[in-house]
Amino acid sequence: MLGKVLVLLPNGNDRAEASKIDKSKYETHFLHASDEVKDRKMSALAYSEYLVKPGFLNNYVERAVEYVKHNGITGIMYGHDMPSIVASVVCRKTGLPGPSLDSTFICLHKYYSRQINPDNLWYEYIDLDDSDESWKTRIHFPCFVKAPFLTSNKGCCAVDNEEEMVTALKNIRELTLPFFKGYAEFFTKYLDLKKFPLAVKNIVVVEELIQCRDQYFVESWADESGVCSTYTTAVECFCNQKEDILTGYVTPEFTLNKTEGEKMVKTAEDAGLRAGLRNTFFNVELWKIGTDFKIVEINSRCVSMSSATYTRMFGFSNYEAAIALACEKKEKIPKSPASIVYQEGDEISGDFYVLSYEEGIAKDLIDFDYARRGSVVDGAYSNHGPGIELFVTEKSVVKQTSTRGFMLCCYMITANSVDELFENMRKIRKKIFLCKDHLDLHIVEPKRLEYNLQRG
Repeated sequence: MLGKVLVLLPNGNDRAEASKIDKSKYETHFLHASDEVKDRKMSALAYSEYLVKPGFLNNYVERAVEYVKHNGITGIMYGHDMPSIVASVVCRKTGLPGPSLDSTFICLHKYYSRQINPDNLWYEYIDLDDSDESWKTRIHFPCFVKAPFLTSNKGCCAVDNEEEMVTALKNIRELTLPFFKGYAEFFTKYLDLKKFPLAVKNIVVVEELIQCRDQYFVESWADESGVCSTYTTAVECFCNQKEDILTGYVTPEFTLNKTEGEKMVKTAEDAGLRAGLRNTFFNVELWKIGTDFKIVEINSRCVSMSSATYTRMFGFSNYEAAIALACEKKEKIPKSPASIVYQEGDEISGDFYVLSYEEGIAKDLIDFDYARRGSVVDGAYSNHGPGIELFVTEKSVVKQTSTRGFMLCCYMITANSVDELFENMRKIRKKIFLCKDHLDLHIVEPKRLEYNLQRG
């Protein structure tokens, strides 16, 4: 039977990956925010312009429900955070398989994510509408501040003192207002606010600052009974700034022994169970501190940005696997490659971000001609094909909104060794940047195991 899949609030990765899906198995439908954007490459953050419109998400739910009923839709797909919560309501209203709203909300809202994964870390919140600054008696410094529901590290800051906190709160307030208004209206209608009262408060999350470069990534999925299967693992890469800044993911993970890898996977799957996830892909980021793994965050969706990497490495896409799960065809999900133990000489891939810590016009920061043409020769690719994927145009104004930099573009590369992978990464990075200050930043390569030792 042909699966008919409705992709909610599609972004550029959704459109790119859906175009590659086997049309003999699935028929893909898109439901855009409006007719005006159906031919526009939307980013997840760009949907804020719709969230400020009264009733947008609630009206979109009704549009989606009607679309499902009139077009014989058999599965709901979502590639970023906002449509994950919408999907929960649409699935409930139509009887299609999908996660509950409680579970996707817990993953979306980083205060409640931390509440189910405290890991002995202190955490608090600051109400942006609280004028008496009572937070000054509750917050410890240094700390890490983040909006509860933004994407791409927008608004994330490491904060050392009250003066920096005041500046951080001002910046975050400007970023979060459109999202807060739209989400609050949606949660008021559909969420149990007695259980989640902070859902309709304009807050920021404040938690213990963890300076740890041993950071990992696990992508898993949960079936209708909550049984979890891990799909892939990756080790994360950082550069040095005021804090350690995430610059990419390398798949497969190559730094842990078998016992450590199994412990990491179990920690990630247990986080999915605590969130109550069912019928969905999810991903978890973790710190390794000593011999323990602690949760950074959890998201209730597949990582569509990495689909091209998975296809190159393993011969299949996590995006199509997530569609199979949505259409109740979990037997079509390929056997997980997560148990792969990397050996030098095997293929290895990286997804790398190009971040700016400067402000100005984008054409003065990166080489657009190299991104579009020269990078193809150097082996860069993305979900959209050969070359670097740009998130800005030449005329874009780059303004810093966090201590984690401004993401200008990203690229993927595949190599036959760890050394070759990082050598190619640095070569591309050197060619894409026009600003020397960026080249002075040191990318920290994850420490690998000695391959001549017995792993286990």
